[in-house]
Amino acid sequence: MTKFRMPLVVLIGIAVSLAGLLFKNTCASSTWGGTSFTYQNLCYSDIGPLYYLRGFADGLFPYFNSFEGQFLEYPVLTGLTMWVASVIANAFSNSDSAAPFVYANWIFNLVFISAAIWVMSNIKTANRNAAWWFALSPALFLTLGINWDALAVLCAVAAVYLWQKEKPLASGIAIGLGAAAKLFPALILVPIAIDVIRKRNVRSGLITLVAAATTWLLVNAPFMVFAHEGWLEFYRFSSTRGIDFGSLWLGMNYVFSFEVSTQTANLLGLIAVAICSLLLLTFHKRVDFVSSVFIIVAVFTLFNKVYSPQFWIWLAPLAALTAIRLKHFVVWNMVQTLYFYCIWRYLLFLTDPTLDGGVNTREYGLAILLNWIATATLIALAVRRQPTHQSSLAG
Repeated sequence: MTKFRMPLVVLIGIAVSLAGLLFKNTCASSTWGGTSFTYQNLCYSDIGPLYYLRGFADGLFPYFNSFEGQFLEYPVLTGLTMWVASVIANAFSNSDSAAPFVYANWIFNLVFISAAIWVMSNIKTANRNAAWWFALSPALFLTLGINWDALAVLCAVAAVYLWQKEKPLASGIAIGLGAAAKLFPALILVPIAIDVIRKRNVRSGLITLVAAATTWLLVNAPFMVFAHEGWLEFYRFSSTRGIDFGSLWLGMNYVFSFEVSTQTANLLGLIAVAICSLLLLTFHKRVDFVSSVFIIVAVFTLFNKVYSPQFWIWLAPLAALTAIRLKHFVVWNMVQTLYFYCIWRYLLFLTDPTLDGGVNTREYGLAILLNWIATATLIALAVRRQPTHQSSLAG
């Protein structure tokens, strides 16, 4: 039997992630919640506060139960991950501290992201060092402990890998699971559809689509039927949420006093993704599969109503898989780091304008626009720098 050895790149990714979680643990005394201390130290996390605010500390099961009238606003697979972490945490500790819940979720995130790095190391791409780029990215250090994105990232890169390995059923299952955790992996169906047209392999595309839809439905169906109001909360929240932190629309408002309504932002976001899909289809012979995956997800984040700091960990592995140069990836990560600093220091300013180190509204707006331009530029570079042998890398 062949003995399995952990690739060095995975070990490095684990080390960077653990260092980031240790850094994040500075906020343990504040339960990682929204205080001037957490904003000053850049160590805020959603995980600690939601332990109490969504009833996990009280042993509630998400979607079937609300806490003080509030249902959980996350997709089902993420909610189940949170619930399993709460069961583990509550079995070993009382609800007086959110720490066991946070650490349990961080362990899950660490496992998922380590698996994602391993999968990346096996993806056929123009950049042979893609897994290394991601493993050493500050995205892991700074954002892995904020939210519950690692599972969706794993599903996304697994879907890319399995499609390349000509395993449409498994790729569809990965997409379905990813969409049940966070919606963005569902966008990979667009590059897959384009790749199907490129290769004229309709059967594989249909298998992937049916597998993705069936997997998503199997995960969601019990909650759709028996806990409909709770299940619907994520979709209700996503559609009614106003213009929020990090979005292009907020940056335009803060810098140029240009305002759009929530409904307009929703519409423009849909139009942007639709136009991007049509352009990728039109130029399908010029843009390879992995670049298309990055481009469609990046456009989705650019025109969203919110640009959460953890979107960085969505984009970093997908950007690394393209044929962009290392210097461009490094500069983009530097801009992301600057935005990461600015959003927390802006929240510090909102919490207490008298404290040193705050970033005011205009400065934060400029940081948003700079971040937007950096990602848009990376999209252009991904289009421009296509691998020489696209056909060998397309699927």
